[in-house]
Amino acid sequence: MDEANGSAEAKKNERRKISFLTYESTPYATIDFMARARKRRISTQRYLIIGGALATAVLVLGASLALNTSRSTFTTFDKSPKFAMPMTGFGGYTWRGSVKQISAKWRVPAISIDSPTGSASTWIGAQGAKTSHFIQIGVVENRLNSHSTVYEAFWSDAKVGFTPQILGSVDAGDLVFASMNRNKKGWDIKFVDPSRTLYQAAEIFFHAGSSFTHAEWIQEDPTQGNIVASDVAYPDIKNVQFQRLRANDHAPHLGLNDAKILITSNGNIRVPTSVRHDSFTFDSPKGAALQYLLNAKTLDVSSSAFSAELARWSSTSNQERSQDTKVFIDALRANEAVLEAESWPKSTRRDMSKLVKNTKHQVIDLEVWSSSGLKKSGPAYTKYFASVAKHHHLVNEVRASLGLPPAK
Repeated sequence: MDEANGSAEAKKNERRKISFLTYESTPYATIDFMARARKRRISTQRYLIIGGALATAVLVLGASLALNTSRSTFTTFDKSPKFAMPMTGFGGYTWRGSVKQISAKWRVPAISIDSPTGSASTWIGAQGAKTSHFIQIGVVENRLNSHSTVYEAFWSDAKVGFTPQILGSVDAGDLVFASMNRNKKGWDIKFVDPSRTLYQAAEIFFHAGSSFTHAEWIQEDPTQGNIVASDVAYPDIKNVQFQRLRANDHAPHLGLNDAKILITSNGNIRVPTSVRHDSFTFDSPKGAALQYLLNAKTLDVSSSAFSAELARWSSTSNQERSQDTKVFIDALRANEAVLEAESWPKSTRRDMSKLVKNTKHQVIDLEVWSSSGLKKSGPAYTKYFASVAKHHHLVNEVRASLGLPPAK
């Protein structure tokens, strides 16, 4: 190899490395993070395909796919969708503003000894108005089999394909601290677990000068793959308690409108508590709120399946598309019937009646769109998405009446 080629190769290799400050072994250890990449992605591929809506899962078609879920938004049809994933896999809080710093501490939530296999993750993160503007740091919690449970600190960003880059092992119950600070070249990240004498710090050269507008504190049911109908199996795991929340070195002001509900692939529902003393955990919904979320969860499953099918429409026949639409129409009708038959608190009845009525119109609009050939433009298409937008608003009215966070 000549000197010029050798120099070029050295620079190429250098770009694939990040230097970590560690107190476990040598003072400075260089880790080839691409060699540590896993196939299982954390959450972030679900973000921002629509642009600007943080912690909002991808909707290939529109908000009708997740109108009663923990989060939803709507957009026009993506002719070449890259991602289609469930809407319900994130729970926690989002702070909105120009993010320069974010941090928190928490005890690593323990997976029960008799838990089935499954994966979860607890993290803080920041992102901007594009899919590529995302970075996170936290802990992955994995129940691999009946004899093996693994907890590992990680970081990830869009540049590494949203794949967790392992920083070291931690234990359930450890009090850990994670932080991220903007600098001129990207981000300074830090993870500390005193119980394991784990101190990791790194400078991540990532989107220097770009705007990051949302900070998050999240518990997640991860996903695997770009187009999937469900998240991975979620373990039987304790609720995490985030403590000492900081955004831009101040305690953030967070309310109900900043929260999001986690609904896992196995039906576990976790609602973030109010933020008090810069801390929050999760609780199980009760009463009418639980009733509504259980009803919505059934539609979530159908919505996610329809979303995954929609992402494949470019390679499916018209007959298959019509069948996909029919199945989803049946799910909307079933959800409409259940919501109409249930008994709701007086404060919710009026909003619920409006939601049910709009669902009926939405079914009609979807049928008309289907009969017109499911074209990606035209009056039928436009009318359907108008009902989707109205439905999204009505869902938030119902959720507010039940004391639940809005769909995003």
